[in-house]
Amino acid sequence: MSGLIEYVRKNATFVGLLLIFIGASIGFGIYMLIQQTENPEVPIPDITDRPIDEPAITSLEGNYGHDATVYLNWTIDRANQELTSVKLYQDDRMIGGEMKELTSFAMAQSIYQFPPGECKFVLRAEFAGGKEVSKEVSVFINYILNVNMETEPVDDGLMLKLTYSYNESTPVGVPRVKFINGNNMPFTVFYQETKTKKSGSIVQAETIFKLNTQQLTPGEYPVTIRWIFEGLNTSRDYNITVEVAG
Repeated sequence: MSGLIEYVRKNATFVGLLLIFIGASIGFGIYMLIQQTENPEVPIPDITDRPIDEPAITSLEGNYGHDATVYLNWTIDRANQELTSVKLYQDDRMIGGEMKELTSFAMAQSIYQFPPGECKFVLRAEFAGGKEVSKEVSVFINYILNVNMETEPVDDGLMLKLTYSYNESTPVGVPRVKFINGNNMPFTVFYQETKTKKSGSIVQAETIFKLNTQQLTPGEYPVTIRWIFEGLNTSRDYNITVEVAG
């Protein structure tokens, strides 16, 4: 025992450093043990356990063009499966035929006669092995098409001529005229007539009002003409300048 004490006396510096090292090692070991207890290691997931992607119709978009045509386009993710059939339906009515090779389709209203208002289309895709997927989109079919206004100067006034089209199965009433300009303008208008002609099931109409300027003093009068189709939540605005000669 006396030999050990003598050794420690002669090597005090070395023994001190050794004790410090041993103490630090024990402390670090205790710290790591506490950390593992409070924050257990989260296992890395095995990517081989993830399900294989399934086929899907990833997008289906539609709109109703100014040319009275419904346009649809879509994308299909096959997920390495064989696509065997693609068909398009308007409600329960199949449109066209097999569309497996297509990514878009156009449908003229004059041919397909879709009902006005919200019209639902469903795309259905089938894959080898019996897998079926579908997606739907709603397209608003306008009651009134190709609306345009022209003016024609006449004695003591101006003719306001509105041309428009609609489906024979969904007739519309004669539109009325309103002035939109923030002030009371000294205009009066009188309904003249509505002329129609048919092209297939589409009715082409022209409604004429006369804007009377007899009581106006010479000058220029900017005004906004609003045509209103009652009950259809539809109107059209046109900015014009009424010129009254002196």
